[in-house]
Amino acid sequence: MSNYGNNITAIATHGRLIYVDESAGEDIAGTDFDNAVVAGRDSFLDFFGIDGIYRPGVLSRSIRYIPKYIEDDNLSPGSRHNSPILTIKCPNSQTLGITAEEFETSHTVSIAPRKGMDTRQFRMLRIVRQSAAWVTYEVK
Repeated sequence: MSNYGNNITAIATHGRLIYVDESAGEDIAGTDFDNAVVAGRDSFLDFFGIDGIYRPGVLSRSIRYIPKYIEDDNLSPGSRHNSPILTIKCPNSQTLGITAEEFETSHTVSIAPRKGMDTRQFRMLRIVRQSAAWVTYEVK
């Protein structure tokens, strides 16, 4: 699991679960761990999820996601300030989120960058990580 996922897990389990190794995207074979993560995915979305809209083309559909900003710490003095990178963690499901198989860089999402902010349109850039339950996308 990433550090971000570990923070969510620690909050949701009140610190009882410190670290559980998450399988890589290539290892999706329906292991016991993968099945448990998929079964518990809805509770994470209920607690941390935000509603958004996925726009793969003409048609659009509702999704749930967990946003995270990544600050650009590699700024040299006198250089132009880069905007922070936004990643969204979506369920790896066509009914709740966006699957890795349907992802294309021309697709957009209408999401709020932070909880409580207005939604705006972002272009999907790349897949950051993938597991049986989640796919993390970088958007800008």
